[in-house]
Amino acid sequence: MLRPMFLIRRLKRASRGQSLVETAFVLPILVIMLLFAIDLGRVFFTTIDMRNAAHEATMVGGTDPEVACADLKAAVDREMHRTGADGAVCTALGASTNIAYITEHACERGDPGKGCTTWDPNYPPEADLRYAVKVEMRFQPVVPLVGFLTGNGMGGSIPLAAENRSPVLVGYDGG
Repeated sequence: MLRPMFLIRRLKRASRGQSLVETAFVLPILVIMLLFAIDLGRVFFTTIDMRNAAHEATMVGGTDPEVACADLKAAVDREMHRTGADGAVCTALGASTNIAYITEHACERGDPGKGCTTWDPNYPPEADLRYAVKVEMRFQPVVPLVGFLTGNGMGGSIPLAAENRSPVLVGYDGG
């Protein structure tokens, strides 16, 4: 009768070791999957912030098509909750990560007619004037493998962009 009890105890000890080995194999995979999910959420959140910032900047440009980029920068910074060194910059997309770049901002005409390079409140009401803003950013993921999977090299950043167009309020006098 002692012999079967001995075998049962031995099997229980062996299964404890097996569970430890299985956990050691599965846990890193679960952690990497969790970090991928966190990065996906961060990309989604950043993209929404960028779209909102581009929208706000086009609203500023739509009320004053000759607006300086510094004013657009203020709108982008306010919408993306950024200040100081991590604030937006008015230049082409650079190599720095997590900085919003205002790469394009201009008034454009969607229909044939006089271009809107100089602001003229005497445009006809049916004129299709739009103000366009493009905000770009290099996103740095937590998991270095994400950069590799997106074709940007191991640990590479992911370029994101948001562009928006808003109608210019014709006849706006700034008052």
